[in-house]
Amino acid sequence: MAKKQIPYSTRELLATGPQPTRKGRELDEIAFPLGGLGTGAVSLGGWGQLRDWELMNRPAKGFGNDMAFFTLRAQAGGDAPVVRVVQGHAGSDHIGGGHSAARGSGQGLPHFHRASFTGSYPFAHVKFRDKDLPLKVDLEALNPFIPLNDKDSGIPVAILRYTVKNTGKQTLSVSLMGNLTNIVGHPDGEGRVSKVRSARGLKGFYGTTSKHAEDSPAFGSMALTTPWEDTDVWLQNPDRSGGLA
Repeated sequence: MAKKQIPYSTRELLATGPQPTRKGRELDEIAFPLGGLGTGAVSLGGWGQLRDWELMNRPAKGFGNDMAFFTLRAQAGGDAPVVRVVQGHAGSDHIGGGHSAARGSGQGLPHFHRASFTGSYPFAHVKFRDKDLPLKVDLEALNPFIPLNDKDSGIPVAILRYTVKNTGKQTLSVSLMGNLTNIVGHPDGEGRVSKVRSARGLKGFYGTTSKHAEDSPAFGSMALTTPWEDTDVWLQNPDRSGGLA
């Protein structure tokens, strides 16, 4: 049997320099892991979506956190506001499993028209562009990866930095909203507790469970926080299924 040829030369595989930027349907195949070493991970998809929530002490490729995405609202003066989920059109040409599209990536809501992805671990960069929106929106996502420092490299956190630049002539009022659902204890949703917390210059949503003991594999906590001073936090069903922040 003839050997299948690798479509890259040895020189290309070993070359240094800038990483390639991926666009179009190539973005469907990207899952960039975010999270501390040995702590589980959430992956950043090529379209800017959060996918593969592997936080439950087991592999979980394909598992999503329902309604976990970021949304941008921009308004010029008294004009009608424009809203976009800060993602490209996540998902392949065949999605929905025969019934409907997944809500986890904001399907059904307007998304940015274009996205491009460049990865250079532990950093990932996603650019979002929209022909109807005079804004450049960029995302830098990173891990707490510090060579020769296993303690700080194992901090269970994913850092997302969104940058918004006005490319038009009008002054814009821009807001960024992040959603996160408390999935601690999955698949058992009973006893989930969600709270608003503010400490050490951070404010946001904190989720845990009151049903499981601290030594249980089902126990844990999760949070969505920001150092941005002008921040509001809302909870939905704080004593039941979790919260949206």
